[in-house]
Amino acid sequence: HVYSLEIDRNIRGMIAGVALLMLALPSVASTSYARSQAFGVKSLTFRSPMQKRGLKTGSHAVGKEIVKAGGLPAFATQDSKQFNTPKQLMAQLAGSAAVRAKSALPDLSIASILAGAYIGLGATVMMMMGVAGAGTALGKFLAAAVFPVGITLVMITAMELWTSNCVIMSAGALQGTCTWKEVFRNWSGSFVGNFIGALAVAYFLVFQAGLANSEGVKAFLSSVEASKMGLTFNEAFLRGIGANWMVCLAVVLVNAAMDIPGKMMGAWFPVMAFVLVGFEHSVANMFLIPLAHMTQSTNLMEFLGLFGSFLKNNLLPVTLGNLVGGAIFTGFAYNRLSVNPRTVKASSSESS
Repeated sequence: HVYSLEIDRNIRGMIAGVALLMLALPSVASTSYARSQAFGVKSLTFRSPMQKRGLKTGSHAVGKEIVKAGGLPAFATQDSKQFNTPKQLMAQLAGSAAVRAKSALPDLSIASILAGAYIGLGATVMMMMGVAGAGTALGKFLAAAVFPVGITLVMITAMELWTSNCVIMSAGALQGTCTWKEVFRNWSGSFVGNFIGALAVAYFLVFQAGLANSEGVKAFLSSVEASKMGLTFNEAFLRGIGANWMVCLAVVLVNAAMDIPGKMMGAWFPVMAFVLVGFEHSVANMFLIPLAHMTQSTNLMEFLGLFGSFLKNNLLPVTLGNLVGGAIFTGFAYNRLSVNPRTVKASSSESS
């Protein structure tokens, strides 16, 4: 009973913290906008690390200035006072792809490993919240609510996350700021780096650090592993589509926003939703399922056997689904609707 009461107190405290955060973000955003008006500035535009890299390489748009080296479309010069229009944000994605395509292999590797590590850290927080609120609908919601910490870190710091790069790099290739060869180089490099970063956090910061020793954590991981590994190929594939569709919509919202609070909120809602629904994210699974197998294995050979099963039965279909959800459902769709829209031609009778 004492343990149950302690969990209840923890959950109430977490709810209060989330509520305060949700109340504070709009206030921060409005204060930022008010200050910008007071100083005669149209907007306090956030300059991301990717934009700074773009300034050095001369490859994409920053603010109202368009650096022509990347071959960006003319619509990138359109201005919006409070947010980026679909055309503007697609131009930003194309510019970001131009920068990422030219990244040296060491830089791509470091940014990819960090991105995988950030997802692992977000999944660690989700795991702890899931243990604290095990068996309750509120606990499930709070676990989903804290997972976006990792993806928010990735997007604000412009690291190389394979799933978000599905929409970024496909937008660049479709708009001519990078080649498909460069796209596949980025995708393969970021995928491998994400795997290394996620596994490193799982092994060193959770397993070796003793955070997975409690029976509650082991039970949580075992439940997650059983539900994910129990999916059929088609189920995992379809859930992979849903997950990265939501993640890449978060990328769209982050690029639509012009300040930090807006970008954080844009990243939070779609990512929280896909976790709550139960969709499958390949990089999150690179952390969660191997960590569960670490707690279940008694020796290296047993772990390697479980790891091989994970690669075949979960990671492969989920990765394919993530690719479809990100590149086709988001990248190709938004490029068609925002960059190359089609209009109905007037008939001869109407034109006369």
